[in-house]
Amino acid sequence: MTRRISWGSGAVYALLLLGAAIAFLPFAWMLLTSFKTFEEVNQIPIRILPHSLHWDNYAQALNQMSFFKFMGNTVFITILSIVGTVLSCSVTAYAFAKYRFPGKNMIFGIVLATMMIPGQITSIPLYIQYQKFGWIDTYYPLIVPLFFATTSFGVFLLRQFFMTIPNELTEAARLDGCGEFRIFRSIVIPLVAPALTSLAVFVFLWTWNDLFNPVLYLQSIEKFTLSQGLTILTLSQSREAGPAGLIPWQLTSAAMIVVTLPSVLVFFFAQKQFVEGIAMTGIKS
Repeated sequence: MTRRISWGSGAVYALLLLGAAIAFLPFAWMLLTSFKTFEEVNQIPIRILPHSLHWDNYAQALNQMSFFKFMGNTVFITILSIVGTVLSCSVTAYAFAKYRFPGKNMIFGIVLATMMIPGQITSIPLYIQYQKFGWIDTYYPLIVPLFFATTSFGVFLLRQFFMTIPNELTEAARLDGCGEFRIFRSIVIPLVAPALTSLAVFVFLWTWNDLFNPVLYLQSIEKFTLSQGLTILTLSQSREAGPAGLIPWQLTSAAMIVVTLPSVLVFFFAQKQFVEGIAMTGIKS
């Protein structure tokens, strides 16, 4: 029996390592490409390792895409998106988890149903609405809705976590004279810190890598995000391709590595709270 278990565990670890290698392969290839010369990128047969590390590819790529200007815009949008989503979703989820009011289950069911609707379906009516508001070519469409709990996944995630908190804890606080806001701020929020961290990581990844919404609402180059900057860089490199159609992919790869690095660092430093928040969600329904 022990031998069977060991063989089973070994097979599981082997499959996990294989999956991790497959997932990491595109990133590794992009990293190696970012250090190559133009000739090495377009060499036939394909050259896997660069002859030497060309760090100047990074400086050239970042200068061409106005990296620091676009990064400032992206950081601004991302921070406000995280704050708005965490604040609004936590309050809404707490109400669904701990309060009774008419139609609560039906309203929560509608919230869950919106998770099944692709965002592209509502993009046209939302664009018309924001156009009437005069919000086109501003950051308002990317930020303001998030302060009204429009992230249904965040409401669901936090609601499931709030359900794990014993009602006796909040009732005891009320008997001691604590108000509802103080109970929420001083007792409930510290207990759900892993879930809040998980939601913040999700929002960071969604916002940092989002291309669809910035392209839809932003028109001025000085307001573009990093994802739009990468698109501009890729298009400019494609236009500069010679008669043979050879594109300097080393510059695009270098820019992609720099843009991807913050997402990797955020997940690395928050992975403990992130995994804990996901693992404990849904223990009590």
